Formats: sequence, structure tokens, C-alpha cells
Amino acid sequence: MSASPSRPLPFLASIGVLGGSDAPARLKCPLHLHIPFGAVYYSSSEGLHTSSPYVGTIDLEAHYLSLLSPAAPSAPPSARPAKIPRFPGYQIPPRGQIQLVLKNSNQTAFKPFLVPYDLNGLHRSGQGGRTFLWQKSYSVDLEHGDAEGKLRFAVYLQFCSPPLVTSTSSAKRTKTTSADRTDREPKYYLYHSIRVVFASRALDASEKLRVVLEGPAEMLYGTSRPAAVKQTDEDRFAPYRGPGEEWEMTRKKAKEREKELEKGDRLH
Repeated sequence: MSASPSRPLPFLASIGVLGGSDAPARLKCPLHLHIPFGAVYYSSSEGLHTSSPYVGTIDLEAHYLSLLSPAAPSAPPSARPAKIPRFPGYQIPPRGQIQLVLKNSNQTAFKPFLVPYDLNGLHRSGQGGRTFLWQKSYSVDLEHGDAEGKLRFAVYLQFCSPPLVTSTSSAKRTKTTSADRTDREPKYYLYHSIRVVFASRALDASEKLRVVLEGPAEMLYGTSRPAAVKQTDEDRFAPYRGPGEEWEMTRKKAKEREKELEKGDRLH
């Protein structure tokens, strides 16, 4: 059975995080991020009155790149971004719960995703790392013996910890290890994009949701993982070298524009 996609329909994603007990105060419950996105569904081409769940992608990287776009020449200082982002991602604490709320075109929330995570060791001893986590929800109809169920909701999250930046000046002053010379603590981000699947209809009274998590063992078990799956930080997460050249060049140009605008403001 073949199917064709609908036209993209507008939705809004509200992205937040609830930090664990060891999270820094500013990351306990930071401001939510609001990003519009489009989603499509697939209808049967054989005349059946069925359609797939909606499928959409929330482009985090494109959102942060848009914050680096030049403002209109006549725009007042208040219309400019308050701060140039350092990284194209939503900063989160190492442990917590991602809170993603989907809203329709009327700004009405209709689906929350609450995804616990533990990024312990993701920084790979300062070298940088990345990983992912799937949360899938299946509708099961136990009255009719359907224990496996059909996919109704899903969210695919991507996490990273950029390599630590070494301070050259401190390295010149004294001989220390590379870990001692870093000028910052590991940072963790929700980055790149978020893929979502959500139902096009409400659950029937006889249906229940079966929720499963899929991802690396470290993400599923955290610090209480079974001994059988314990590995070194370098082995259990994929390496991450940092954002690409497009981000670095765009951010550099944004900083240059900011300096020029500051000069112009002082002259006036």
C-alpha cells in the first residue's frame, strides 16, 4: 500500500528541562525554547479511511543560526538579540528530564513528552561526545489481545557535550595537565534536531499506552547501569568535535556586526 504526504501543517514546540538535584541553579528550570515546525501525515492512496500519525522535525540548529542573522539597519538596539549564542543548542544539566510540549496553530498544548535522561560521562574526559535517546509510546488494546500495540507517539532526542577549550594563557604560566588547563566545566546540550511522531486521533477508551526508551545503555541506566554494560567514557559514547564550519563563520560575522553596531550607538 503506497501513501502520499499531506502538505506541512504548522505546529509549535515548547522545549524545556527540569534539572536534577545536582544541577546548577541557572539550569534547574531554564527558560523554555519555542520553535515553530511543520508536520505531515500520510494518507492511503487506495481509498481507505486511514492515515498515519503526524511526523515532523524541530530544527534546533536552524533556529540558532537564525539568531545570528543581521538585523534590519533601522532596527533599534532593543530589537537585536540580547546575546550572541555560543553554541547552536539548548543547554541542559547533565541529569534531568526533557519537557517537550507540542502545540497546535492556536497555541493549544496537546501533547507533552517527558523524557528522563542521564548524560554522565558524555564529555568523554573533555574530548567531547554525542548520543541519542528514543522515547516511543505504543497504543495497546488488551481487550482484543493486542499487547505489542501500534506506534502513536515518539520523540528522538540528540545530545552532545562539546570538547573543552584549553586556555593557552594559563598553559604558558604553569605546567599542568590538559584537564587543569581547561577554562570551563563540561557543558551539555540538546542539539541538531528533534524528530517527533504524534497521533492524529485520540486514544479509544480500551487503549492504553506502553512507553519504552531506546538508546545507549548509559542513557537508559545512568549511574545505576548493570556491571555487564559498563564501559569507559571514550567507548560508550560517540565522539563529537563541535559545531561545523557554517556555525563558526556565521557566529564570527555576527560578532563583527555587533561591534560595528556598538560603535554606531556610541557615536549617536
